[in-house]
Amino acid sequence: MTLNDYVSPGRCMVLDTADKRTALAALAEQVALDLPGIAGQAVLDAVLEREEAMSTRIAPGLAMPHARLSQTDRTLAAVLVSQQGIAYDPSDEGRVHAVVMIVGGEEGHLQALAAVAERFQDSAMLDRLRLCRSGSDVFQVLSGSVPATDGVAQLDGPSRILIRQGLALAQEVAAGAILVYTDIPIERDASVMEPFDRPLVRVCSRSAVSASFPSEDARAQRLEFPFSGANPQSRMDLTLLLALARGCIRQGDRVVNVLGFANPSSLDTLVLSDADRTYRFFFSESGNDEFSDMDQSVLIRALQVATELACEGREGKAVGALFVVGDDQAVLAHAQQMVMNPFRGYEESERNIMDPGLTETIKEFSHIDGAIIVRGDGVILSAGAYLRSKAPVEGLPSGLGARHVAAAGISAATRALAIAISESTRQISLFRFGKRIMTL
Repeated sequence: MTLNDYVSPGRCMVLDTADKRTALAALAEQVALDLPGIAGQAVLDAVLEREEAMSTRIAPGLAMPHARLSQTDRTLAAVLVSQQGIAYDPSDEGRVHAVVMIVGGEEGHLQALAAVAERFQDSAMLDRLRLCRSGSDVFQVLSGSVPATDGVAQLDGPSRILIRQGLALAQEVAAGAILVYTDIPIERDASVMEPFDRPLVRVCSRSAVSASFPSEDARAQRLEFPFSGANPQSRMDLTLLLALARGCIRQGDRVVNVLGFANPSSLDTLVLSDADRTYRFFFSESGNDEFSDMDQSVLIRALQVATELACEGREGKAVGALFVVGDDQAVLAHAQQMVMNPFRGYEESERNIMDPGLTETIKEFSHIDGAIIVRGDGVILSAGAYLRSKAPVEGLPSGLGARHVAAAGISAATRALAIAISESTRQISLFRFGKRIMTL
């Protein structure tokens, strides 16, 4: 789900105030209008109670106050923009220019937080919002109906030719889909889009996935690529996994990839992939879903945190880390706490990997010796856990250290997926059934 599923034009506003309580009260009143039987003061009280526990300023210029209400099952968002900036956190001199309030029931709360965080990954979003003069302007910017630039770029000649070749190849090999990796819209153009009888998916960044381009062919789907810092090969591998999770491609499909290896902004390469061969370890022999206890969005989120950590490190230094996702009861049977568990004692809703407010906390604890153990629904159970397994592990490449051996061992003994980050190479390895199934 995207931010558009939670916000509406009536819950967007521009209010030139520097006072935090005034801003929160205005947002609470707007949310309450769409929650029958719930007063604005009740919404404000719930949000302020959450603020007392921890500030919700999650990034420079951005705050996401939120609260759960037992009186409703709906989850709503309201957005306020302040040009002068709000003095939001006394411990921080920086001002907040966009406040996104999320209020509602337990169901969908974390998904809404994640949707907001993803939308604001676009570094230019805050700058565009500060230019808004009305709530309608704010909604248009958030929904992407206002392009990020004055003009819309067009694919160059070689790129258009390559798309035609990709469509022809997809037709010839009966591919399940063709994935085109570009932020530039694919226009309605018979010379490019015909013959067109295969699903075409444009893989693009967060800002491009929601932007409205009137001239784009409606038959081209869009798939957001939420990972940062990936090289072209890793980008393709992660996209195929994401496409499987989102249902854009299916088990058994062949897929034609059109992307730029030499220059990401220009298409220059055709790659034919086989989902079964590339991801054979993600499927059981019977074809049943071996990830039945793991939410697909949790797997994607864990990979997203891992790729960011591998690219950024901590304080400018490379770090190693180990995440184990799914089959938590079996994993815990093979785990021993090495240090005091920093996640112990917190409510499950406060320690879910899907919560963007926990990203820096997760990264900080990830390089402690041991593993971070994540339940299939995203709840973080432990950090700094020592994994011991007697399951045989064979065929590991030479040069892999104890972290990778532990990842292979726990994946052999359980149905969990293990994600190991190498401190020396920054390479990410995925382990399943005791084998390294993918490197990024």
